[in-house]
Formats: sequence, C-alpha cells, structure tokens
Amino acid sequence: MYLYHPTIRQTHADGDALDDGEKIGLPTSIVDAFIARLSSFGYAPEGASSGRRSFVKLAGGSTITVAVHSSEISFTVPTSDSGSDAVFEALQDACELSDGGDLEPYDPQTEEWLNAV
Repeated sequence: MYLYHPTIRQTHADGDALDDGEKIGLPTSIVDAFIARLSSFGYAPEGASSGRRSFVKLAGGSTITVAVHSSEISFTVPTSDSGSDAVFEALQDACELSDGGDLEPYDPQTEEWLNAV
C-alpha cells in the first residue's frame, strides 16, 4: 500500500505511470502530521536512513512496516504473511491515516486507488 500526493493520482488517471518522471514531493507539514498520528495507531519509530524514516507495528503475529519517503509513504507486510490479518490492518491503517484528503492511498496489488474522489 502506498500513499501519494493527490496530484500523483490525477497524473496517473491522465495516463502517466506511477514511476514516470520525478514524483511530486509531500509537503513537510503533511508528513509531520502523518508521523504524529502514527503513534495513535500503534506504530513505533524503527529508524532512519538516507531520506527514509521507518515505523513498525505488530499485528496478528506479523510486522507492518511504514516507510516515509519525501514523495511517498509505504505500508508493507512480509510476503510470507500475505494472507494474514496484518494485511487487512495495514490497508485499514493506510486508508484511515489518509482520510484528510492530503494523501491518496494506492494498492499496487489491485492497481486501484482506494478512496473515492
């Protein structure tokens, strides 16, 4: 699951691939607000490296990892746990954390944007 700036959703709808060209960066205020909300969903900081900040949460015996980059935020669950409750929880958390309209959730497995426009 990925969260992008709303402009990325529009350019994707216009036919651009998600990885075409330079991605639009997420405003610092949006990233800071997102990170502040992560703890209320049970995520704890894991570390930072080369422009990436990581947060983790245990769900149903699996680990959900949130990686915050300058142009996207990703939620991942190990592929061995693809059928677990952690996948559902990661999708739910991503949608709830993006409900303010500043971030658009995209599921690469289904290739669909999850919030209604």
